[in-house]
Amino acid sequence: MPLNLPSIAVLAVVLSVVSGSASAQDRKVVCYVSHDFEHAEAVLKAFEAKTGIKVDAVSDTEDNKTIGLANRIVAEAGKPKGDVFWNNEAGQAV
Repeated sequence: MPLNLPSIAVLAVVLSVVSGSASAQDRKVVCYVSHDFEHAEAVLKAFEAKTGIKVDAVSDTEDNKTIGLANRIVAEAGKPKGDVFWNNEAGQAV
C-alpha cells in the first residue's frame, strides 16, 4: 500500500512534535513501524533530511508487524522506549 501525501504530512508533524525542544542535531525519535518498511524508509529518511532529527525505526517480522509491536508497547508500559507507533492495521492493534 503506497503512502499518500496526507499520511506523510501527518507522520512528519507527529515526529516533529515528539522530538522535543532540543536542537535538531541532538533530537531523535524512536518510531515503531508496522507499515511495509520499504515504503516507510523513504518517508523516514526524507523527514531526517528535512529536519535534521534522527529517526530510529523499529520494525518486526512481516508476520507479526502490528501485533508484535503492539505487544512490545504493552510490555514497555512502565518505561516506554518508542515515541511513535506508525500503525497501518488499527483493527489488529486493538
